[in-house]
Amino acid sequence: MIGRDGRPVCRAKIVLWDAASIEAEREMVGLRGSPTRVKKIDSVVLAAGETRLVEPSDEGVRALVRELIEEHILG
Repeated sequence: MIGRDGRPVCRAKIVLWDAASIEAEREMVGLRGSPTRVKKIDSVVLAAGETRLVEPSDEGVRALVRELIEEHILG
């Protein structure tokens, strides 16, 4: 739907559930309830590498996918 100002209008209803609304025990939600623990955070800087042009054709894409599979980048 488009509003009077010409911008799209979203009328979707967003339902917010919190711990109280689902009657969850405090120990089962949030940081206390999460089985995940962060042990270490590494900063990764990606450097520019080799650049390749891929032919914009089915065969060019097939060749790229084959190469990525051979290099174990795609499985």
